[in-house]
Amino acid sequence: MEERAMYSLKQAVTEDPEDAVRWHQVGLHCLCSQQYKLSQKYLNPAAYLNVKLMEKE
Repeated sequence: MEERAMYSLKQAVTEDPEDAVRWHQVGLHCLCSQQYKLSQKYLNPAAYLNVKLMEKE
């Protein structure tokens, strides 16, 4: 079940790479499952996208 959830989250990121929420979801999932390096891979782009979004406002 967990593998399927992770696959779905990664697929959502692939479909819409500008969606910071999806990046956060994958990153937090990895963080909660103690996959620290993998969580960084997804949380860093999420933070970048949030900053980029805030600059537009």
